[in-house]
Amino acid sequence: TDGFGPVGARPPAPAAPSPSVTTRDVTPPKSSFTRRHCGRRRCTLLLLVSDDRDLGGVHVHATLTRLTGCARGARGKRCRRPRTVRAHALGSGRYQLTTRALGPARYRFTAVVVDAAGNRQLRPTSVVLRVPGR
Repeated sequence: TDGFGPVGARPPAPAAPSPSVTTRDVTPPKSSFTRRHCGRRRCTLLLLVSDDRDLGGVHVHATLTRLTGCARGARGKRCRRPRTVRAHALGSGRYQLTTRALGPARYRFTAVVVDAAGNRQLRPTSVVLRVPGR
């Protein structure tokens, strides 16, 4: 022998980590109005939200725009300006939108859902309802 001892096989190099499945949420949420009702100055809508990878909840941006019954000119523009409507969570992907003190006219309700990962709904959910006169 030459004093160096037997030549042993080297242990195999550690395997490169396999590409892991991406955990980033890239799927946008979806929503639809399932129930809607307008009475004499009040509208109530039920919004159903679905998110394939529910990783921390969603946020609902809802607006209300008056379509008819506005004066022409500058006042009409102000009358038709979108107003924010608050969405109350009812649980399991259901949200209730309630408005008060609406005059007789047609209104467009629009909702856009954003999930916790920042994915925005592709197309806003929209419905036009009429508040009847007295």
